[in-house]
Amino acid sequence: MTRRVIASFVALACLTACGGGGGKGSLPPAASAPQTKEIGTATFSLKLPGKNTMTKVRRPYYQSQATQGVGIDWTSSNPASPDYAAAISATCPGTLPAGVTSCSIDANGDTDYSFQLQIPGGTYDNFTVTTFDTGPVDCTQTGSCTFTGNELAQGQVAAPVAITAGASNTIPSLTFYGIPATVSFVAGPAQSHVVTYGGNLAVIGDMPQSFFVQAEDADGFLISSSDTGAPTITVTESAGDSPQHFTVASVSSNEYTLTAVDGSANATIDATATPGGTGLAAVTNAVTVTPVQELWTSQELGNLPDGIFGYPLYGGSSPGGAVDIYDDPIPNPLCNAVSTNCSFYNAAIDPSSKTIYATFINGSDDIPGVYAFTQESGTQGLVPQSSAAYNGAAGDDYDSMAIDSQHHGFLIDTDSGVVSLEAYSTASNGWSQITTSSAEALGTATSVAVAPTASNVPSALVGTVWVGLSGGGLLVYPAFSGTLTSTPATVSAGPTYAVGFDSAGDLWITDENDVYIYRVSGTATAPSISELGSASLADSPYIGASFGAAANQEMWFGEGVGLGEGFDFYQATCSSTCTIASSRGVLQPNVGSWAAFVTP
Repeated sequence: MTRRVIASFVALACLTACGGGGGKGSLPPAASAPQTKEIGTATFSLKLPGKNTMTKVRRPYYQSQATQGVGIDWTSSNPASPDYAAAISATCPGTLPAGVTSCSIDANGDTDYSFQLQIPGGTYDNFTVTTFDTGPVDCTQTGSCTFTGNELAQGQVAAPVAITAGASNTIPSLTFYGIPATVSFVAGPAQSHVVTYGGNLAVIGDMPQSFFVQAEDADGFLISSSDTGAPTITVTESAGDSPQHFTVASVSSNEYTLTAVDGSANATIDATATPGGTGLAAVTNAVTVTPVQELWTSQELGNLPDGIFGYPLYGGSSPGGAVDIYDDPIPNPLCNAVSTNCSFYNAAIDPSSKTIYATFINGSDDIPGVYAFTQESGTQGLVPQSSAAYNGAAGDDYDSMAIDSQHHGFLIDTDSGVVSLEAYSTASNGWSQITTSSAEALGTATSVAVAPTASNVPSALVGTVWVGLSGGGLLVYPAFSGTLTSTPATVSAGPTYAVGFDSAGDLWITDENDVYIYRVSGTATAPSISELGSASLADSPYIGASFGAAANQEMWFGEGVGLGEGFDFYQATCSSTCTIASSRGVLQPNVGSWAAFVTP
């Protein structure tokens, strides 16, 4: 919304001492009059823009609605105690104040005031017009009016003003400058990934993200950055905030982009609004920027719309409402044209490119595939790849998916009972199969996870691929280099339903009754796994359900099939051992809550 007040000054052929009236508008004290006491008449207009001519910036606020007073200075150095003062407003009053000859609202909804002021002849180095959110007080015929309210905008003449006594005078046009009181941080248009939460600027999910920084006046109205005279705004990460966690780049006069340097601690972003008018003070506001991980779920809902959904993890057991959605319409454009239903199952994120992948099955011909999605900064929702990143064959059934930091995708495929681990290149989001390996003789492969770069993962195990087996135990594969050769590993869990690593690098496993947490060590060909703790499950998870690991050793996983099912949340507190506490995750209670992952 526009914060600017526009003033124009029109010389009229008024050769007598017009206007004045009670209150100000008469001569200033003799001691302050320069050169001569003979009077010149200055006639000009002041326009308070209405809603039709205001620039709408995010919220329908208009500074003109707060303007209740105007002060005009030619000798005074204090705008709150000006040479002339009057009560005005965006809607014309019934009785005009002294010094105001007319008031009208034009076809655009703007309020136009005409002033006739008596000013002693002379040259004035400063001529300013200031608007206030209150009217003047303490006015008498011979006394001086004052303002106790807030200054909203100030107009200044660039050159000295000459008043010729006994004549009408042309006063140069004023440039008005918005007077900022605070600087606010707000999301960009349609931006759902930058929000104010707990007094902080929370950035949800992936970088970069856009946001606005805008100046506000003392009444909370925005000063439009597009206005002549708007403050100059600069945004930087605090110099005292070391290390620097974000970079801040200007997109336009009031829009900025945050890019993560690292995803660890919070950062302090400082915004400064510097007004252009002489003597107007700059204001600075600091805000803490908090990276917020995003929990993603894929849901297969039968005849209901399927899809993948992203929820911010602000902390605690309950995520916020979905900010990213791909909701499968019927028919689904991602499936073949003849399809009337497309079921989404597993989902994972490429830790390097941040591309999101989800497996689906075309309901009409039972052919599975993988689709790639990107999250656009400044918009809600996902942008799907126009065609499948990978189309499988009839009978294929993808039970689990994981992606390493080298753009390799791994799928557990159950094809007519023949279970295999398949490795793909995900270059350019178009998957191409590299190799496949049977699940060997220890049982049926159910789920797959990749060991991350994390504090509790030794370098020899970073990038290793871990496969859970419903017959019990695990298969461990070296970081992928073109072949798949596994080493078996035993754990205390029973039949493995799902495996996953938390952000600290500890391994989580569920069987049909319990959830376990393990510390991994050794090498890919000689892995060592030690149990740190366990807890009973609130509900049985899906076989093959993917885990989502949040920043503080949390895990989310999809529970059983049925109405009202959702995602369970588990959190570990670890030292030499771990205590695992659980509480029900509050998410969409729908059929088929399947897989979850969390943004890095």
